[in-house]
Amino acid sequence: SYADGSSAAGFFGTDTITVNLTNGRKGKLQNLTIGCTQSMANSVSFTEDTGGILGLGLAKDSFVEKAGLAYGAKFSYCLVDHLSHKDVSSYLTFGTPKEKVLTKMKKTELLIYPPFYGVNVIGISIADQMLKIPPKVWNFDTQGGMILDSGTSLATFVVEAYDPIVSALEKSLKNVKRVDKSISILDFCFDSEGFDESTVPRLAFHFSGGARFEPPVKSYIIDVGPMMKCIGIVPINGTGASVIGNILQQNHLWEFDLANNIVGFAPSKCN
Repeated sequence: SYADGSSAAGFFGTDTITVNLTNGRKGKLQNLTIGCTQSMANSVSFTEDTGGILGLGLAKDSFVEKAGLAYGAKFSYCLVDHLSHKDVSSYLTFGTPKEKVLTKMKKTELLIYPPFYGVNVIGISIADQMLKIPPKVWNFDTQGGMILDSGTSLATFVVEAYDPIVSALEKSLKNVKRVDKSISILDFCFDSEGFDESTVPRLAFHFSGGARFEPPVKSYIIDVGPMMKCIGIVPINGTGASVIGNILQQNHLWEFDLANNIVGFAPSKCN
């Protein structure tokens, strides 16, 4: 199951998986648990282009546990724009990736709540103005928090964070032509003809230790159809952890250091 409530059910077996190593050789992960899906729920679906799902959650017998132990207790991924051409691909590496941006990587504490990866959020700003969001929203001890989830597409925030974020972004979109929200699960959608992305203020996440994650505008004012864009975040009613999904994470290299409880990130073209 995933943070957005989607899930798949079936039966399990074990097998040996062969992986490509950066030195050109092959490696083997033995006795790896593999599931065969028989049913899916809440937006999980496979197509001809999708043979399955590789979950990156940390749990007993997970792929991350097996590969992490074998290759330095680190893994990283870089996600290209979700609308990129099929010739362009994202990548996943266990161990240390060969990317020059590693020297420019910002780092913060990684909070591990198996199977989830959490981060300690100090606050969120828009146009360098910190939003008024109660600190309890980011506290895992009070049923809040923030997790990084590559398996969830859209960012989700509890209402106490969602409302001030959307309100601040709406101010820069007051001249756009709104479209019927019934055609999208997102609340604020508009006709993108003539839209100038540079008029949208920058959204920034402030993490513990001074690290600041500033996704590109296209990762939170997202394309959802021909000539249609939306504010790409979804509200959560009640308590719970908010989620930085894979669209917000795109065009960045993310490195999860499980041995030292550190997560790093840096802008990248993923090539």
